[in-house]
Amino acid sequence: DKESMSTLRESGELRLVSGLAALMALGAISPASTSAADTGFMNPTSCSTNSYTNPSDAFTSNGIYATASPNGGGSNTYANFGFSVPLGSTINGIEVKLFWASAAGNPCNMRCRLSWDGGASYTTNSAFDTRNTTAFSDTTWGNANETWGRTWSASEFSDGNFRIELNGDDWNPDAMIDWLRVKVYYSPPTSPTADNDGGASNVASSSAVLNGYISSTGGAPTYVWAYWGT
Repeated sequence: DKESMSTLRESGELRLVSGLAALMALGAISPASTSAADTGFMNPTSCSTNSYTNPSDAFTSNGIYATASPNGGGSNTYANFGFSVPLGSTINGIEVKLFWASAAGNPCNMRCRLSWDGGASYTTNSAFDTRNTTAFSDTTWGNANETWGRTWSASEFSDGNFRIELNGDDWNPDAMIDWLRVKVYYSPPTSPTADNDGGASNVASSSAVLNGYISSTGGAPTYVWAYWGT
């Protein structure tokens, strides 16, 4: 039968608390950081219609753009980026790119903030970027090591949770927003080392001591299992 361990002793010993005698195998799973990875840049596929004209035109770069109107700036929220971040990953950074321009070549200001719970809460806004030309170019907020002031979990990048709000302040011309995309940088989980070369001792009908170790650098809980039988 497969039984679970219940005690990881400070001495490094692992004690079986139920089951039969004669340990047969030991294994362990605990997410630990490994080589860095990223999602690639992902586009939103849904948005609110708070104050922008044709806000869905910011989904892709196609020369057709959303328009943010002057006098108050306004805001718009984008969602459903389709991220696939493995559960247990360590989130290292989030990078946002916005391809945009000023409709009249006069200064426009734009910034963004991120939500991890469907828009109920947000990070602090990024710094404003100013655009004073009709030529489209990218603004970049964040990078491979920027976590926007918080510790993220992989589940917070689901379509139900992750949001980006674009917002500006007072400007004279319209802002033309052609393409919004986001990349998440992370270190995926991996299994730690489990060693039981020392074998088992104090074997009884319902318990035994494993004279080995489990080595893990991950921050998540360690789960241990064992197979044993007569």
